[in-house]
Amino acid sequence: SDFRGRAIVSSGLVGVAAFSVLFLSESGAPIVFSGLTQAWWSLPFQLATGTAAIATLVLLSKRRFFAARAAVVVQTVLMLNGWGLAQYPYLIVPDVTVHNAAAPDAVLWPIVTVIATGALFLIPAYAWLFFVFKGQRAFWLIR
Repeated sequence: SDFRGRAIVSSGLVGVAAFSVLFLSESGAPIVFSGLTQAWWSLPFQLATGTAAIATLVLLSKRRFFAARAAVVVQTVLMLNGWGLAQYPYLIVPDVTVHNAAAPDAVLWPIVTVIATGALFLIPAYAWLFFVFKGQRAFWLIR
């Protein structure tokens, strides 16, 4: 009950911080402000984020903690993706863009090949470790 109260207060503080950032970004980060207010996706994204935030508060008040955790994960993902979309194509404004930070194809394809090959060995090894240390309880992970 104590942590539920803290979560509700924290949600309110996150909302205050979100609105503060929106208004302060107009002068401090005009590219982000433009993305958050003028892009075609910004209003649906903000409505979805607000809906997830309200859902989190409602679920917390009804003591549905598992669903509240899922709603706060959705809210966090939406907030982080909105921030990234708002400053796209910049990774670091104004110097580093997605395109000039990318590695050349001569580097990317060998990395993809190594990761895929490693996954062929690691995934069965992790499944075996789960089976050995968790026994029958791990079968739902392997199936």
